[in-house]
Amino acid sequence: MCTTSGVAGELSCRGELAPVEPGERIETVDILRGFALFGIILVDMNAFLGRHSSADRTALWLIELFATNKFYPLFSLLFGVGFAIQVSRARARGAPFIPIYARRLGVLLGIGVMQQFFIMDRPILIRYALMGYPLMLFRHRSTRTILICAALSLVVASTAPGVTRHLVETRQAALLQGADAETVRALERDETEARRERVRRARRIERTGSYTELVGLRWDKFVATFSGWNFYAAELANVFTMFLIGLYAVHRGIFDSTSAHLPFLRRVLWSGFAIGLVGRTLFVMLSVEEVAPPAGWILQRSLVLVGGFAVSLGYASAMLLLMAQSRRWRTRLGLLAWPGRMALTNYLMQWFLCASVFFGYGLGLYQKFGSAIGILFTLALFGAEIVWSRWWLGRFRFGPVEWLWRTLTYARFQPMRLAQSSGSSGPAAVV
Repeated sequence: MCTTSGVAGELSCRGELAPVEPGERIETVDILRGFALFGIILVDMNAFLGRHSSADRTALWLIELFATNKFYPLFSLLFGVGFAIQVSRARARGAPFIPIYARRLGVLLGIGVMQQFFIMDRPILIRYALMGYPLMLFRHRSTRTILICAALSLVVASTAPGVTRHLVETRQAALLQGADAETVRALERDETEARRERVRRARRIERTGSYTELVGLRWDKFVATFSGWNFYAAELANVFTMFLIGLYAVHRGIFDSTSAHLPFLRRVLWSGFAIGLVGRTLFVMLSVEEVAPPAGWILQRSLVLVGGFAVSLGYASAMLLLMAQSRRWRTRLGLLAWPGRMALTNYLMQWFLCASVFFGYGLGLYQKFGSAIGILFTLALFGAEIVWSRWWLGRFRFGPVEWLWRTLTYARFQPMRLAQSSGSSGPAAVV
């Protein structure tokens, strides 16, 4: 029989890899994943909402201050954590890791593409799948190497868009050199009007368009995203930075023994919030003052990224500290583990429900409500996710999409009902 030890669930027996059993999951990771899911939908809900009152503007300001750019980084960090755990479990079994993980990423890429076109144009799963491949190169690297590469990745994420934008504008200025002022103003007006028309068309389709029109709009956005490869490369680097930080956290042993890292977590907590506050303050100041490009663009993006990353690490540290030091808080926060255990299903379901409620092919409530009502809708939606996730996982081993992901990864049907796997000594677990 296989026995597990430590956060990575290392087993003393040998064999091939298989999906993790419910009893082998790491609750703290699931809780953090559920927390990240809540923050993501809280922020992204505003894509469907208007700003109708002072209450809406206040709600949006609070979301911007405490949530925007803080929860996708946390979700990315947890992807890196999951990767590190899987590497450790594969090593403990003496089983090949690369082939299974490469197939796992390929399936995730397919799910991400389906989401992009047929549910909602949010390419985060595509980014995760693409950057999961280079992440495999770091599976046996030292913590020093991982941190250095995370810093370099952050530099790329911060500087690439500003530098490229400056080069493009410099080139355009060179092409227009010698043109009279009226010609330049006319070209700028045409470009501005073209951008406004694209926005008006997108809003019209989202408000009243058919499902087919929305799929076409998502394709246009997808093509535009990849034509701006420099910005997309920066977004990939953004994701990769947090992958590496998650990998570092597992290598350091933070999830193995949280109680042994309490002083470190307190430092991360307070420094993360302090950096976030300073970054936000400087960003607001730069938004008011004119700073010459490209330095201004690079500095503003750097403040947004570093501040968001720092606060997301502060949130993660706060959650780990609460769970390590208070049994009551661990019980309360344990509710988040239910949606966290089937995070992919809930993530896709969130977007499917929102699209069905707000877009024209559904209930057509696009921009009919403001951010204040949006917060209440988010709380209701996430509360329902907790209830249904708990009900589902009381009967099944995986969420529906997680089951499909694992079945395609391992190229064999996975047992779904809990009764089918009870008492199994099974092979090594992979989250």
